[in-house]
Amino acid sequence: MDALTIPVGEPMPGCRALVVDEQGRPCPPAKLGEIWLRTPYRSHGYLGQPELTGKVFIQNPFNDRPDDILYTTGDLGRLREDGL
Repeated sequence: MDALTIPVGEPMPGCRALVVDEQGRPCPPAKLGEIWLRTPYRSHGYLGQPELTGKVFIQNPFNDRPDDILYTTGDLGRLREDGL
């Protein structure tokens, strides 16, 4: 671990963190990408800001379930070498 690495732990139970590249494809361990969250505890969006809500809460592109929504955080991160 270098001075610029800050481990943030693991998602809450029932949640999953994904790290994706610029095209929205899963990143391999150790590759930097955007953090997307899949959680049953998500909000309904940003109050009075439907455009922003639609931009950051997206249908999960990895399946066809319309109720499976991901939150695109805009934050960068990477999975450890062991995939966690």
